Amino acid sequence: MSAKITLAIIAIGLTMLVTAVISILEYRRMSSYVTEEIAKDIECINVSQKIAATTESFNLRILSIVGDADSLAAIEKNNFREAVRQCEDVFLEIADVQLMPLTDTLLDSFVDYLDCSEELTEVIVSDFINTRNWFFFELQPVYNDFTKKLDLYNEDVHKDLMDKAEQFQYGFYRSIIPSVVSVGAGLLLLLLLLFFILAYYVKPINRMLDSLDNFLSRGRKYAYDFDGDDQLRQLNVYLTDLCEENGELKRRLKNLKENNNQ
Repeated sequence: MSAKITLAIIAIGLTMLVTAVISILEYRRMSSYVTEEIAKDIECINVSQKIAATTESFNLRILSIVGDADSLAAIEKNNFREAVRQCEDVFLEIADVQLMPLTDTLLDSFVDYLDCSEELTEVIVSDFINTRNWFFFELQPVYNDFTKKLDLYNEDVHKDLMDKAEQFQYGFYRSIIPSVVSVGAGLLLLLLLLFFILAYYVKPINRMLDSLDNFLSRGRKYAYDFDGDDQLRQLNVYLTDLCEENGELKRRLKNLKENNNQ
């Protein structure tokens, strides 16, 4: 009896343990993958924000050079070449992060803007080109196109980030499914174990007690038998033998008393 109950409990425990391990491994795998992908998207957002700030500052610096009375001197004063190098350096950082579908388009737009901005020195010394017109009608449209590409790039990164977040949520629910199945299976097994105990142990014990009560209080023969090969059936056999021996002893005592009275 104890072996059967122990085996049933071990089976329930192993079922829950296996499903719990599967849930943990699945959650760790999904969490690690999605977290890494989300980190890449966040890095892309940080780089794009840095690019936006650097190019905006660079464009305003060009505007201040154009508006200066002595534009040639203003180029040196505003470190135009150094500003160009800073733009190039900060934009190259995007190559070190996750490549998005619009990365190439953004790079091409930036190259166009940087090439156009480097015409500044030629425009300033030219007697035929108005620097203000060059800035507002040539450079600024290229810069506006670049900022639009940058906005589209950011939207693409944010969309990818939202998709990864949904994947993480899906992965979370997917990872807890084995746990839910484990709990459901465990409850089902517990119900089966309860039914097993009630049907094969509690019920026979109650029948044995009823038969034993009839034997002791009403003098009826102890008569209960059931199929089985465990300790409970062996106990029932012992009770049957004891009751029969007790009944036989009572009959002998009764016969002995009757013979003495005669």
